[in-house]
Amino acid sequence: MPSPVYPRLLLFDPYAGGHHAEHIHHLMGAWQRRCEEGWLVAAVAPRLLEQHPSLADVAFDDDTRGARLVPLAGAEVLGGPAPHSLAQVGRINGRLLSAAVADHRPARVHALYLDHLQLALAMRLRLPYPARLSGLLFRPDFHYGQFETAPPPVTERVRRFRKKLVLRAALRHPLLDTVLTLDYTAVEPLAALTSRVRIEAVPEPMDTSGAQVPSATVRAGLGVEPGRVLLVLFGILDERKGVPALLQALLHLEDSGCSQVTVVLAGRLAAADRARIEDLITRVRERPVQLILREGFVPDEEIQSLLGAADLVLVPYQRHVGSSGVLVRAAAVGTPILSQDYGLMGEQTRVLHLGQAADTTSPEAIAEGIRQFLADPMRGFDLDRARAFAAQNTPEGYADATLDALLSS
Repeated sequence: MPSPVYPRLLLFDPYAGGHHAEHIHHLMGAWQRRCEEGWLVAAVAPRLLEQHPSLADVAFDDDTRGARLVPLAGAEVLGGPAPHSLAQVGRINGRLLSAAVADHRPARVHALYLDHLQLALAMRLRLPYPARLSGLLFRPDFHYGQFETAPPPVTERVRRFRKKLVLRAALRHPLLDTVLTLDYTAVEPLAALTSRVRIEAVPEPMDTSGAQVPSATVRAGLGVEPGRVLLVLFGILDERKGVPALLQALLHLEDSGCSQVTVVLAGRLAAADRARIEDLITRVRERPVQLILREGFVPDEEIQSLLGAADLVLVPYQRHVGSSGVLVRAAAVGTPILSQDYGLMGEQTRVLHLGQAADTTSPEAIAEGIRQFLADPMRGFDLDRARAFAAQNTPEGYADATLDALLSS
């Protein structure tokens, strides 16, 4: 059914996982905080509404203005068990976007995951209503060569070239006028692909404002042995986050290093990697390292206390594209990180002095990073610059920068 109002801004997001709910929450909240005129309508995956009922708390209706949530019919197929090729994902996203625009006839539609719309836009997707189109590009990586000291493999160069071609074609879509990105290093490379589309970076929307529990209390609750250096990795415990590589690194670390550290793994253990990770945990526990597995979801209100109690936050992702909120969270509490050296995360770690960057695909390189930290805990870390970085990446900053860009054009 068509919307009873024609929104000034339609948010389009057919996904339920990751940080999608947070982005929508921040934008809807800012619409009310800023007293924006007219309507914001968020067309979202029904599963997102089921998983995040608190989103309804930021919806409001003041007769002539407000913010509403509406289910996006058909989005369930993207969250189903059947795998889709990138071409299929692009077609599905294009079809869902067209239906949402037809239903709501917005002045502007903003795709909160433009990455999966690129192919549809490159193929000149026709929309049933001439809404201005914008989007948030989460994971541009065609420019990562500027961070690398050695040429990437031929297959990687070909992949990046193909992505660049698709992106250049997408930027020619006649309704697309604004592209936002969380990767500030991508602004100039993206702008070089278009003379018409506005390209802007927006902050990472990371809320680090919660009260912290004293470090001694956190350590005691975890059972950290006195005198040990605390290393923490939190999030989904899987291969992509580098958990097996970290555990293998602890097998490379000398007894003298192992006896100094406690490693806490906090989060949900991925089913696909459980057997391998549990086997590695058993082997690591034969060493003099203290390894604590705190399995289960880590509530947001506990994360800052956990990272604040740590001496080093481990972010050994495996060639992750884009940034990570963990960098902002660790910087906010003044804790150094050991990060992957690949892509944006590696660049942020080096340039912003957030800690050490290493080839985290190599267990030996991770072990060497731990050795270097034990020898010099402040290696690569500048507390003032880290806190300045955290202060620049807030939910309010993200929402204001996004709405300023979308509503001023």
